[in-house]
Amino acid sequence: NAEYMGIVHGSQTAENMADASPMAHQEDEDLSAALQRAELEAQEDDTDIAEDPFLLEETKEPNPSGGLKFTNVKQLKAQRKVVWQFIKGIGANLMQGQDIVNVSLPVRLFAPQSFLQRLTDSWQYASYLLNKAAECSDPVEKMKYVVGFAISGLHLCCSNWKPFNPILGETFQAAYPDGTTVVCEQTSHHPPVSHWQMFGPGNRFQFYGYGRWSAKFRGNYLRGGQEGPCTVKFDDGTKITFDYPYFYLKGIVWGDRVIEYQGPVKFVDHKSGIKCDLAINPDATSFVMGLFKKQSSPSDTFRGEIYTSEGSSSGFFGGSKEKKRVLAQATGSWISHVDFNGVRYWDVRATVKAPPTPICEPLPSDCQFREDLIALKQRQFDKAQEWKVLLEERQRADKKLRRGEKGDKTPGSGKNKT
Repeated sequence: NAEYMGIVHGSQTAENMADASPMAHQEDEDLSAALQRAELEAQEDDTDIAEDPFLLEETKEPNPSGGLKFTNVKQLKAQRKVVWQFIKGIGANLMQGQDIVNVSLPVRLFAPQSFLQRLTDSWQYASYLLNKAAECSDPVEKMKYVVGFAISGLHLCCSNWKPFNPILGETFQAAYPDGTTVVCEQTSHHPPVSHWQMFGPGNRFQFYGYGRWSAKFRGNYLRGGQEGPCTVKFDDGTKITFDYPYFYLKGIVWGDRVIEYQGPVKFVDHKSGIKCDLAINPDATSFVMGLFKKQSSPSDTFRGEIYTSEGSSSGFFGGSKEKKRVLAQATGSWISHVDFNGVRYWDVRATVKAPPTPICEPLPSDCQFREDLIALKQRQFDKAQEWKVLLEERQRADKKLRRGEKGDKTPGSGKNKT
């Protein structure tokens, strides 16, 4: 509602959201201009490039035009110097359009965790919302809680620091306070694909799926997301599938650092036939229209509906059009809340989070045993970088062996593998 959005975004109106332009603004960003600005900022900045950025707290706040804005200026300056040095080293043109999951980045841009760990962090509301969904006999109510679960985790993924790409076969096992357990595994290196499976207490629900991840560099921003289905299955036979929206991380080398989500999110209950369609940033305007018309809502808002299909009807120009019976209207913000017909199902201020804890005796393939992560946690940056490079070389060598290429030398072994 308007009052709640005022709390989240401050006393904003359509007049002070003039910069709430769609992602087309960033699509039109000129790479050379962005890098020239970055170089000027780096030359004027007296932040020591060797400063440990992990000692600086990562802080975020709602951006007036939408999304989350990273506000620790000192941290951003330290990180941007590393980014700028890296881009200069490999060549700006080589970065344009590159999928960063395929680029070996400097270790100072990373959080001391694997992407598999980052995944489980985003599901901290599962213990409450999916257990509530499991209690519902009404399929519409069950759908509402699943939608709340999917949206609630988006803001938990927002970080300045990139997680480490998992190594093929890498795993992570964790448990949540209510007894919910989860296991993740990296099942493909290129393209990077992660599988996961979560089990609720008493197997009341399961949450499983896989994601093929990508994030492409576009001058001053990244565009990324997941391709792959997510499924929540309940002990009454209900199975709901959904997908996640894509994200934009703006201000990589200069300007405000802001993360936003955009795109449709679709849910399908394969038992009852109920569906839910959400649109994140539904009032986005085109670049040209944005010059003449101000966006009426922050970009983090969403709208949608739960509905059933009742056959189809003929369109005015022929063809068929799906007939829908709307069961509930959805509104909210991925930063703060999910409402259905004015009733709140998730509230960032009130709904209790339940962070995951790694299990005590994980598989030997668990990411907690990675030498580069261990070194980074200990703030041994040179050692972490050395281990990161070594593990990447080993993985490339293993890939050649799987392809049957002979005469390849496994890094660190001193022996030819055939």
